[in-house]
Amino acid sequence: MKKIFFLLIILSLFLRFPFSIYAASIDSSLNAPHQAKVKGHILDAKITTRTLQTRLPIPTVSETLQIRLEDGNERGKIIKIDYISNDTSHPVLVKGDEIILGASSFNGENTYYVIDKYRTDKIIYIVLSFIVVVLLVTGKKGLRSLLGLIISLLAVFGFVIPQILAGAEPVATSVLASFFILFITTYISHGVSKQTTVAFLSTCVGLLLAIVFSFSAIVFTGITGYGTNDAVDMHFLTPFLLNVKGLFLAGIIITTLGALNDVTVTQATAVFQLAKQKEKLSFLALAKQGIVIGREHAISLINTLVLAYTGGSLSVIIYFLVTQKQQPVWSIIGNEFLAEEVIRTIGGTMGLVLAVPLATYFAAYVVTRGNFKKTFLLKK
Repeated sequence: MKKIFFLLIILSLFLRFPFSIYAASIDSSLNAPHQAKVKGHILDAKITTRTLQTRLPIPTVSETLQIRLEDGNERGKIIKIDYISNDTSHPVLVKGDEIILGASSFNGENTYYVIDKYRTDKIIYIVLSFIVVVLLVTGKKGLRSLLGLIISLLAVFGFVIPQILAGAEPVATSVLASFFILFITTYISHGVSKQTTVAFLSTCVGLLLAIVFSFSAIVFTGITGYGTNDAVDMHFLTPFLLNVKGLFLAGIIITTLGALNDVTVTQATAVFQLAKQKEKLSFLALAKQGIVIGREHAISLINTLVLAYTGGSLSVIIYFLVTQKQQPVWSIIGNEFLAEEVIRTIGGTMGLVLAVPLATYFAAYVVTRGNFKKTFLLKK
């Protein structure tokens, strides 16, 4: 418990540490415009008209909504809004729905319009159900894992993002945060031991290898980081010249952490357990058996990572392919959007694959240091 308390103290100091690197400053008036939002509860919803578009079989519904404002300066006020909905981006609203309203003021009078459904409470229920399942299945170790997850999110949202928005270099910030996240979460989740230290150091080296490969691939392919509209928008909405290319690499670094740590912890655990069962195994024999386990794990994780990246961008990929269907294949493959996805996937996976032998041989050396010396240093 004292060790966990000590790690939490380090976390608090880390999040308070001023870490800002110079960034070229431009007009701060380019910040994103402020939009007032309030929560509303639909007291009544009446459908006035229903039409069917000729181009697509999507019904368009015109509704008159009676809404009670749940917060803001006019909380409790009941208003009426005309709302047009469909089955795509604007869902049909019914009595009892909680919604988010946008508010604009003109001559001291507020005008409200529907933005989206209110889902915060439902998201909280989903997160709580996840926590309950994790604790039921994994017990106390699951609790330590959840604590590590919270610390990781605090580091990203409490340090990385604010520092980047304050003008810090994205790559340097993410690397610093990544090593911190690895150090804190690895020891909290798995305890302080030689096995955990092997996993931590192997993850750090594997992460550095992933960074080197990803950076080389970015330079080699000439990636600018502006492969998506979001990246272009960020260029104009931040009060300084954001390093979008560095932000792209920073995303690869943070994304790689979880799977990379999974591999190194598994390999270190496998080698240490093999050593306990077969105490007389030499360094080479132990490493060989550990590599066999690591290969199977790495193969399954490679497939998992590729599918995760593809699935996460599936709608964007389909949209891109549809809009580019008249273009030659070489043009589609060489497009920056797809190039970014390829580098993002392979960059992290490369570090994962290299971490398998790295963690295995390191763990085998730590377990059999005496046999290692006999095998290599005293062998004639």
